[in-house]
Amino acid sequence: MRLPETPAAAAARLAAARPATGRFAAGRFAAVRFAPVALLLAGAASVSAQPENADPGAPLPLERLELPPGFEISVWGRIPGARSLTLGDGGTIFVGTRDANGSVYAIADRNGDHRADEVHTLAGPLFMPNGVAFRDGSLYVAEVNRILRFDDIERR
Repeated sequence: MRLPETPAAAAARLAAARPATGRFAAGRFAAVRFAPVALLLAGAASVSAQPENADPGAPLPLERLELPPGFEISVWGRIPGARSLTLGDGGTIFVGTRDANGSVYAIADRNGDHRADEVHTLAGPLFMPNGVAFRDGSLYVAEVNRILRFDDIERR
């Protein structure tokens, strides 16, 4: 049985296959950067050391994460209960949450300082809207019992 590829192995494989690119970032989850490759760690994957009832303004324990040489990590923004994310064509990051009465958020870095400048709640409460995808200008949100489509979302 073949085990799934680890994020570090994927980063190494992709780094060897792609030329260097610029910095990339994510929301309440941390952005991990390795010269040509960015890995987005959403929700519990990056903040497992922080309990659900923690103060949302408290610093995240990033020092507890072990990163390979050449990687760096920083907080780009915060979304409560972040679970999944997708990048829109205009640079907006859309975030789905794992809560039973969750919301979907849009976050953006408008001034290029690698920090979220705007956080907008697009929809909520929704029933565990933890799947988000972007295609042809539309945002798709998967709840437990349905899929929603928001057309031309980045122009709203």
